[in-house]
Amino acid sequence: MAERRSIGAAMDMTPAKMAFIKGETTASAQTAGVAATTRPVTEKTVDVSLPKVETEAKKSKPRGPRRASSRLRQNAPESNEILDHVLVPVTIRLSHRVAQALKRAHLEQQLKYAKPDTLQEIAEEALSEWLAKSGYLD
Repeated sequence: MAERRSIGAAMDMTPAKMAFIKGETTASAQTAGVAATTRPVTEKTVDVSLPKVETEAKKSKPRGPRRASSRLRQNAPESNEILDHVLVPVTIRLSHRVAQALKRAHLEQQLKYAKPDTLQEIAEEALSEWLAKSGYLD
């Protein structure tokens, strides 16, 4: 079993521990001297401030958004062509009678190997017809 020690004993700052906290190697801590800190190290206070380093990323100016090349814009399809194939989740609640009829239609279509044969395809076809008839869908 490992030897147990008190918190005070664990907090004793050795030159190796201070070098670890400051991100230095033990050799550089011994040559620079741990006593070079601004405040004396006691049991209750430890100076763990690190030198501030500016990186090149902070100095550079932020870039603007990239522009698509003209070649990509020429061959890009219409947004409606793309959006017509994107499926959007929509949650609805149906009456028990309509839900049962939809499920029955789905299963019978699958048994006949007829299209539409999924709940989504049947619901989409029915909604498309109603929306077109009511003038909401072109």
